[in-house]
Amino acid sequence: MGAKERAQIDIEGGDYGRARQRLASYLTSKGYDPRILAQLGDLSHDMHDYFQAGRFWLLSDAEGEHVEFEISSFIAGTGGGAKQIVSHLPRSARMASLDAYPPIALERLRRLGLDDVVLILKRRPDPQRVTWRERALTLMCVLVAVWFLFVFIVGCERVFSWFLGED
Repeated sequence: MGAKERAQIDIEGGDYGRARQRLASYLTSKGYDPRILAQLGDLSHDMHDYFQAGRFWLLSDAEGEHVEFEISSFIAGTGGGAKQIVSHLPRSARMASLDAYPPIALERLRRLGLDDVVLILKRRPDPQRVTWRERALTLMCVLVAVWFLFVFIVGCERVFSWFLGED
């Protein structure tokens, strides 16, 4: 039985929090799915957690006055800045291409001026790129290792000279 089926059982049993947790975990592992986001928004709405409902509905294909109202509540709760809004969105829901979003979500992003910011924050650092801090830390580690090696060799030489009586 998959996470979606278990979440449905949780919903039928009235455990919305557990269902939301299962679906959020499913979204993290499987990636962007507007239907799962819409369902997470519905669950959050039923739990009266309007900030979370707006957070999930922003990138979903859900529609309605209550959806738009709770998206507005979410935006107000983040402080309203584009980077702040996008940083609160589920990481797995940030796509590398705007074409991956359903038309409703894409229209919302463009209307709010978030379309460019979503793409910027989606980019991950290049794993091949080495920063100056990483280079400096590597150099320091090498220097410390050389120092300890030098101290070890001098110490061994000194100890052997004691044993051989060459003082």
